[in-house]
Amino acid sequence: MNPSGTATIGEWKRRLGQLYPTGELAAMRRFWLEESSHDPDEVQWSRLGSGEPVQYVLRKAWFMGRTLEVDGSVLIPRPESEELVAWVLEEKENHAEAILDLGTGSGCLALALAWKGGCRPLYGVDISAEALKTARKNAVAWGLESSFVGLQADFMDKTWVPPSAALWISNPPYIGLDEAAQMEKHVLDYEPSTALFAQCPDPLDVYRALAEHFLKDPVARSFWLELNPRYAEECLLLWSGCQAQIRRDMQGKSRMLRVVKEPLPQQPADQSCA
Repeated sequence: MNPSGTATIGEWKRRLGQLYPTGELAAMRRFWLEESSHDPDEVQWSRLGSGEPVQYVLRKAWFMGRTLEVDGSVLIPRPESEELVAWVLEEKENHAEAILDLGTGSGCLALALAWKGGCRPLYGVDISAEALKTARKNAVAWGLESSFVGLQADFMDKTWVPPSAALWISNPPYIGLDEAAQMEKHVLDYEPSTALFAQCPDPLDVYRALAEHFLKDPVARSFWLELNPRYAEECLLLWSGCQAQIRRDMQGKSRMLRVVKEPLPQQPADQSCA
């Protein structure tokens, strides 16, 4: 029995039940049935059984209702990133402005904002040349190749000069190495460590570097970031002269941060930490 066609959820449980809970297996099976474009065989079961994410096996992931190409050079997009995009679209008055996506990976954040909100141009910055190749492929697949500009750079470099953009967004590598023991094995084994883990002793240094670039940039107006909830309150102290607002994700965690260089409307006490 192979993981397509007539493979039942029972077959998935028998083969992969030691790795994943039933609900996640059901979602994986559904994704496989919808997105597999080839005849899978035992090699595919072997890859799935080793813990390799189904998105990497199929080289596809869903984001904001569309598919993206993904491989081991980029993170698999999470629902929390969709929540961040939705917040930008909800709050932004002018969608026709340039976007700077720092640590772009698959390009999911910038491409979704362009597709949903009409933002142009899109500057996707990543330290990984392979990730930028993937992002460019996705830009082509989404019909946004003329708008997407991929830039290989390290935003931790204080001498780096960002391209001109009013709206900044980022899902940076913010996990501390001491948190690895609590993470799922398939994430550690297959997703790129440089996109997961802060490459510095203090993960907050990642946000310090981003804040320094943003605060001194004359064009940058708003910055939308994904947070490590562990450092959320400390992140609020980095944006001198700005208004900073935290929003919780669907799990109730302090996961998203909005920073603007102009006053924000008053927000309910449980969502605003400015």
